[in-house]
Amino acid sequence: MGVLSDAQYNVLFAFLAENIEPNTEKHGVEILVGLFKKSKSSQMLFEKFKNLATEAEMRNCPELKKHGDLVVKTLISVIKKKGSHESELRKLACSHVNQHKIPVDEFQVIFSVINDHLRTVPACTADISNSMNTVLDDIYGCLKEHYKTEKK
Repeated sequence: MGVLSDAQYNVLFAFLAENIEPNTEKHGVEILVGLFKKSKSSQMLFEKFKNLATEAEMRNCPELKKHGDLVVKTLISVIKKKGSHESELRKLACSHVNQHKIPVDEFQVIFSVINDHLRTVPACTADISNSMNTVLDDIYGCLKEHYKTEKK
């Protein structure tokens, strides 16, 4: 069982299916652009993106579009596990610690940007935003634990 009730998960899943999943690339670009505007230091962690100087360059970068799509699809996949996401988060932590060299606290930054972005979607209610925040907090806590064991 996850951190939400079945009813809360169902509302969140419906919101994601109707509003986010039909265009994961668009939402992913908005999230990454929002992240890089909020935190230049976060942008510097991405070799492929650190030289993108303007928002227009970011929005037109094929690799950023691809990565944004991956971020959103991966997050939705993890959320749909309803808290049974140990395997996925262990792999994510391992790759982000050892391959990408992304500090765990960067997840808090992007999760904040994700929740900010979702609130711009007209169908996002306060309950949906609160549910997403609860799920993201849970994911962050799990990632933090996996970082401790995966760090080499």
